[in-house]
Amino acid sequence: MTATPQQLADVLRPVKHLLLDFDGPVCSVFAGLPAPEVARGLRQGLLTAGEQAQLARRRRPTRLPCSG
Repeated sequence: MTATPQQLADVLRPVKHLLLDFDGPVCSVFAGLPAPEVARGLRQGLLTAGEQAQLARRRRPTRLPCSG
């Protein structure tokens, strides 16, 4: 079975942490690429995702305390 990007996003949305073992099927995704290039790409993707997550948190409306 091959999942669409949307299906994968739906499955991973509630996941807080994901640990990948770069041995076997995941490793084949990066076949033919130099390890340093893969590491740089993954690092940049994670940094970008972290920055976007921080921006999203900052944009959340703050709740004002109820007065009463």
